[in-house]
Amino acid sequence: HFVGGSAGGHLALLGAYKLRQNHSNVRSVFNLYGVTDWTDPKFLSCKDQGESTSYQGGLAYVLANRSCAQEALEAISPLYQVTSASPLTVTFHGTLDSLVPFHQAKRLHDKLDEVGVRNVLVPVETYDHVPEIGYHGIPAQMHRYIFERILALEDWG
Repeated sequence: HFVGGSAGGHLALLGAYKLRQNHSNVRSVFNLYGVTDWTDPKFLSCKDQGESTSYQGGLAYVLANRSCAQEALEAISPLYQVTSASPLTVTFHGTLDSLVPFHQAKRLHDKLDEVGVRNVLVPVETYDHVPEIGYHGIPAQMHRYIFERILALEDWG
């Protein structure tokens, strides 16, 4: 089971999907507001900034192995790694996320539906990035409940 938030959500999705393409036994991935599409023109740009991983374009460039080519950005985008073999995927994402746009989560789950992968998108209405911050808040309780339900599943399909 892979789980991660923000950059970790992106890495959890990417790792789980890539490993399942190689017939690993990854059973599920719980994505907490992670980037799903580095090619998204409504998201961060990509440009050569040397070693900088700033949000002004350097991060995408460094992650894509020093390239802004479409193929390089697709290679680091979980959206483009989805296959019918992808594991059960749950995404928890604030609808007013000011860092990673909510529409990225929606596009990922539409793609998972398209290829028949079991998945759930949990929109956290009116919340920004990291909606579960604070242990006692409602989103934090939702987060824990969902994660416990994933781990308790008997049929991973």
